[in-house]
Amino acid sequence: MITPISKLTITDLQFDRIRELVQQRTGLTISSSRKRDLAKRLTPFVQKAHSIEKLISQLEKSPIIDQSLVNALTIGESYFFRNHPHFLALKNDIIPRLIEKNMSTRRLRIWSAGCSTGEEPYSVAILLERDFPQLLGWDISILASDINTHFLQKAQTAHYTQWSFRGVDDATIKRYFKQTGKNEYQLLNSIRNRVSFFRLNLSTLPSHVEPMYQNCDLVLCRNVLIYFPTKLATRICEVFSNCITEDGYLLLGHSEAFPSLKDLKTVYSHATYYYHKKTANEPERALSRISLVPGLGPYDPEKMIMPVHYETPAFAGGSPRTAVSDTFTAMFQTESTVLDEDLKRVRDLSMEGELTKASEMLQKLERSAGKLDFRVYFLKALVADQQNEPEEALAHLKQAIFINKEFVIGHYYQGVIAERFGDLRTARRGYRNTCQLAENMRPDVEINEGGGIRAGRLMEIATERLKELELQNG
Repeated sequence: MITPISKLTITDLQFDRIRELVQQRTGLTISSSRKRDLAKRLTPFVQKAHSIEKLISQLEKSPIIDQSLVNALTIGESYFFRNHPHFLALKNDIIPRLIEKNMSTRRLRIWSAGCSTGEEPYSVAILLERDFPQLLGWDISILASDINTHFLQKAQTAHYTQWSFRGVDDATIKRYFKQTGKNEYQLLNSIRNRVSFFRLNLSTLPSHVEPMYQNCDLVLCRNVLIYFPTKLATRICEVFSNCITEDGYLLLGHSEAFPSLKDLKTVYSHATYYYHKKTANEPERALSRISLVPGLGPYDPEKMIMPVHYETPAFAGGSPRTAVSDTFTAMFQTESTVLDEDLKRVRDLSMEGELTKASEMLQKLERSAGKLDFRVYFLKALVADQQNEPEEALAHLKQAIFINKEFVIGHYYQGVIAERFGDLRTARRGYRNTCQLAENMRPDVEINEGGGIRAGRLMEIATERLKELELQNG
């Protein structure tokens, strides 16, 4: 007999053991901010095992996690044509170029990795049918994969409620869906049959890739890598790059960033970024890295740490400069230069995945020269974000903004993290502040800590995120 549990309590030690086991088996990380949510999702499994310790013991003994538990722990949030800038880029840039590239073979292969309940691959299928009649008669393959079998079952039924159509025009809904009840719709078989669904654990990709996932013209893996440790996410991107044909494309989620690869070029259009794989006759590209702040695109490492300039102290009566004042100024300039070098080292460590070393350096700087420097807390937020600790990252960003209220990238990054974890109120405030501050700058001004991004482009991106939040809020 299963004993009901009114409210499951998980100790910090039990929580750490569970999320370590989940990460080992699936690659997925569980943020400490999800402790209460985890307890709720685990309740029926603890009831079946009779205690939380027995459940943990079962997990430790098994090389895999029961599929029903994986289904309970994975998060799925999707809707048709989610992130409109991506679909504008597909419609106006990516698909036309792929058609031109593949004209001789009349073949197109697309992979939606981490497809959730199917809205993404079906959106791509609708886009191809609706906007590219020249593809009639082509051999088009759209593969969709996810680790959650419950999501895959729902995707295969292709039955959706009105909630999945946020921002979709009525003409598209009427053309490709049949209404089956109040606020309920069934996708037409003509589109449904164009997508093939498979279960796949992305964390296994670095060691094994099925042939059907190779030679893709386009890979979409949006809002998935945020649930993996940074090193694993980077390795998965390397596999994606190997799976993409030359002159092919990769699309990641807006809130995701990773160290770029030599054969992937970052492209900006329609207020978003995507990645293009070089052709064989292109010259070898230097290793370009994108900012660890998601959505900002490629950066110039030399422009990430902008020095803080110290003014010469004012003296009573406006007295002229003296040897004492010159010495005082030189002392501050020397300290600033050393701090700039230390911050650059921290950024390099974080890009290399040396998060413990980066964190230790930041703690020392916080206790000394960087105690009142907003950049120290900004980098602490970057490291915390990489460690999948969003609440800690937001706290550090709040401190950075408190020190420098006009820190535009700080406001933007606050919006990104809050949006990723569902705090839409904070996300809107972050993006709104970004727009207000950027609007008061010349469009060509480079933003502090933006690695070369200019005010005009940042404002475009933040404006689009605000539009997207309106859709997510229903």
